Amino acid sequence: MEQKITRDISSLRRRLLLMGGQVEQLVTRSFQSLVEGDRGLAKEVRIEDHEIDEMEIDVEAECLEILALDQPVASDLRLVLAVMRINTNLERISDLAGGVAKRGSKITKAHEVFDMPTAVPEMMEATKLMLHNAIESFAHDDALLARKVREADDKVDDLRKDVLDWAQENAAKLTATSISLITVATKIERIADLATNIAEDVIFMIEGEVVRHS
Repeated sequence: MEQKITRDISSLRRRLLLMGGQVEQLVTRSFQSLVEGDRGLAKEVRIEDHEIDEMEIDVEAECLEILALDQPVASDLRLVLAVMRINTNLERISDLAGGVAKRGSKITKAHEVFDMPTAVPEMMEATKLMLHNAIESFAHDDALLARKVREADDKVDDLRKDVLDWAQENAAKLTATSISLITVATKIERIADLATNIAEDVIFMIEGEVVRHS
């Protein structure tokens, strides 16, 4: 029984890390499609989002099977519970990446000439790093790295405010683009929030501490 649960837990970790890697790539490609105005790439991102949906179902099914058949306790139980939450957050991040790509296509179709506010690519880089570090903290059982992810969230929040200021200043001459960039900034901020959630689940998994409301 002990050998079986060890194998099952290892398999679950690998499956989640595979999903995390694909979500991370999807977010990168989504942001790239926005910056480059690449509608073809944006379409690919939205298609690939469906693959993540299927992976989420598979991971959830594996978690439920382990809970039912292996009856994990202590650290193994915390890991399974954390994986279930991380799995959901990764799927939501994938959806948001698809939303960013879709909104980027609308910006391109609006044909409004403008210089992208610097806060947008800065938000993207900060958010990509947060997501990467959150996944790495799970891969290496690194609670310190997970806590750094939580600390980084404030920077993304501040950058979103900069995007909102830019949109308000340019709303009259860039109506469609201003609205789209507000939506994009909101979605990117939400990705950062979900990366923070993942980091908090990693802390719970490793230390048994619930830090979501602290």
